[in-house]
Amino acid sequence: MDNTVLFESDLSFSVPCDLVDKHLNAPEVELRLILLLLRNANVAFLKDDLMRTLGVEEDRLKEAFQYWVKAGILFRAGGKYTLRRPQLNASDYGTYKPETIAQRLEGDTALQFLYKSAEESLKKPLSSADASVILSLVDWCGLPADVVALLFRYGTENGKSLRQIAQTGVKWSEDGVKTFEQAEELIQKEAQKKNTVNRIATRFGIFGTRAISEAEQKAFLKWKEELGFDLDMIGAAYEETVKNTGKYTYAYVDKILTNWHSAGLTTVEQALAAPKPAAPGKKSRRAPAPNNPRKTSSSEKETLDLGWEIIAGSEE
Repeated sequence: MDNTVLFESDLSFSVPCDLVDKHLNAPEVELRLILLLLRNANVAFLKDDLMRTLGVEEDRLKEAFQYWVKAGILFRAGGKYTLRRPQLNASDYGTYKPETIAQRLEGDTALQFLYKSAEESLKKPLSSADASVILSLVDWCGLPADVVALLFRYGTENGKSLRQIAQTGVKWSEDGVKTFEQAEELIQKEAQKKNTVNRIATRFGIFGTRAISEAEQKAFLKWKEELGFDLDMIGAAYEETVKNTGKYTYAYVDKILTNWHSAGLTTVEQALAAPKPAAPGKKSRRAPAPNNPRKTSSSEKETLDLGWEIIAGSEE
């Protein structure tokens, strides 16, 4: 074979980068399947057509499809597989028949673990509706079984309803969560954000007295994560707000902190020592200019300088 290999073609199709970067060592059937699907992205295949083309039985074909769903290359929405993640709402989940659920559980240890874990989290046997949500999270959102199990534990520990758990699952899917480690990291970040919001709300004296609005939560996280202020600086801005307006408003606190950040102030001492802007509507008073200004003589200038020195040197 020559050292130089030339390849030329007028026809081409796209291959996802993840497929090349992570799955070149995939089994032969899996690679043949995905290349066939990518080559014919707008073609609807019957199961029998795929089995005949690839020369495999139904169970082997199903195994190959599951490989690419787990890899995040294919997505299953209802009875269809797609190359793009479907945009779904929690209300879009399909309803699985009991016999379908039983068939899916049979021989699938990952789903069996997920169902058992979900029952433990919900503290009750799974209904058909519960099971449909679980299968939809796996099939439609492409979340691995262990990630969905973690989702149910996280959701129930935080008092979320089944619908809210499903909505969280959709968001995780949209955020590109594909592994248990990614889900754990996401949960940890959410816990840190919640802790930040609660600490600031406690500092303002509103934690536990009322619900914190979504706009307030965004502002609290902005002060901490974007502007980089600690609780002392945020508390100082709160005190300035109450002193200047007589009440707490997060928008006024935000204005103060934004101004401090723009001025490069990073400590309470710097913020309190900074010059305060003039109150709105007030202008500095200046002596009116004389109509006929005259030059000051050298003797008068000396007298003025001496007078200034006396004032500056006074200890009174």
